[in-house]
Amino acid sequence: MRLTTAEYPLPAQRPSYSLLDCSSTRQALELPALHWRQALHQLLQAVA
Repeated sequence: MRLTTAEYPLPAQRPSYSLLDCSSTRQALELPALHWRQALHQLLQAVA
């Protein structure tokens, strides 16, 4: 069974679609904004 946000009873209203904006964190830490595939590749290289 799959419920939408509107169908699930929560004490606070939630947006139907939202994404986490990490741009201010990346800017504060001086991190580049990598495509997720490139970031995954770097992670796999680091743990291999």
